[in-house]
Amino acid sequence: MASEATRNGGQSRVSLLDVAREAGVSKSSVSNVIRNHPHVRDAVRERVQAAIDKLGYRPLAMGQNLRSGSTGQVALAIPNFAQPYFAEVARDAWYSAGR
Repeated sequence: MASEATRNGGQSRVSLLDVAREAGVSKSSVSNVIRNHPHVRDAVRERVQAAIDKLGYRPLAMGQNLRSGSTGQVALAIPNFAQPYFAEVARDAWYSAGR
């Protein structure tokens, strides 16, 4: 299996801990800034944002989905789209999910 550095063109992915170390704060403080928690001091918010910008931190969508327990995706297994019944079920599910 390829390492994270190999997949990212030789550069390892910036972690929440990397941002915390750069900003001189805890991982919890970084998380609170990212989630726009209202009880974060402006000075801390500015240091964390500066570290995020400097390091190029980008949260992983998969990690956020795991944390929240929701991906916003629906899976549908259809055995045969050629049969009208299953095609209709798929169409109706797609239509309902789009609302």
